[in-house]
Amino acid sequence: MRVCFNFIFLLLAAGLAGASSDSPNTIPAGTEAKTKSPESWTSKIDMQWGGRIRALGAISQYDDGTIYHAVQDDPYLDGTADFRLNNDTYFNPGTYFTVNYEAFLLAGDSTEAQNKLRPLLPDALPDDAIIVRSPVSDERRVLDMTHIISAGENYLLLHRLDRLSLTFERDWGLARIGRQAVTWGNGFLFNPMDLFNPFSPTQIDRDYKIGDDMIFTQFPVKQTGDLQLLYVPRRNPDTGDIEWDWSSLGGKAHFAYGTTEFDLMTASHYDDFVIGFGSIGYLGDTAWRFDTTYTFLSDLSEK
Repeated sequence: MRVCFNFIFLLLAAGLAGASSDSPNTIPAGTEAKTKSPESWTSKIDMQWGGRIRALGAISQYDDGTIYHAVQDDPYLDGTADFRLNNDTYFNPGTYFTVNYEAFLLAGDSTEAQNKLRPLLPDALPDDAIIVRSPVSDERRVLDMTHIISAGENYLLLHRLDRLSLTFERDWGLARIGRQAVTWGNGFLFNPMDLFNPFSPTQIDRDYKIGDDMIFTQFPVKQTGDLQLLYVPRRNPDTGDIEWDWSSLGGKAHFAYGTTEFDLMTASHYDDFVIGFGSIGYLGDTAWRFDTTYTFLSDLSEK
């Protein structure tokens, strides 16, 4: 049984824009012309800020026979606090840089119980294993931008960068490189086409999707839809090297016919070949949507 209470405070987003002013130059007598003083490139930068502060508390009771009951049979009292600061810096309307910083504090009986279980289960719980409300790990990402600030018997404090990307928007389309979030498919709770940067199935708070290091491009196709391509390089946790067997490369075509939209996807995902088809539309006053994928598994004997 688990009871949770949640307090969310939203930071108001604010925009900071540079201003320019006209300055008359010295001109010959008898003329009335005015000229503008040249603007520096820094005066054209526009910065937009936003963020969130949130606190979450939980009371948990574990049944007899679980590993948690071996160290504590009373209700577990836990708390989580997180802070997020978002920034978009526009160098011009079509070029901008995105940075999202976040910090987490996990504290309570569950964290303490995990530390007590390690000596009892040394083989099942290595020193780097976290089984209680596991924080984000960058072990498989290209850049390790997560750092544990402090860890104690019953708490863990860490911070990280969840977004770090540069975006170019042009007439031909969009290109973005760096840590970002991408969603493919039309599903709500379960989204089979969202393979490359998915929400965790157990994640309840979906205000922010955890970012992944990737290259993403989008090209409009006349008036009917667009073509999207992405590449997600990942590291093999055993070797620490970026390997194809752990990475993803995918493409998705989106187009519309009448009131119905269609998605066609093909991808290489962890060395498996995946195809997908999805659609969303209307039948009278009823809206419908569906996604389906099929995976051609690679020969495991070759790995």
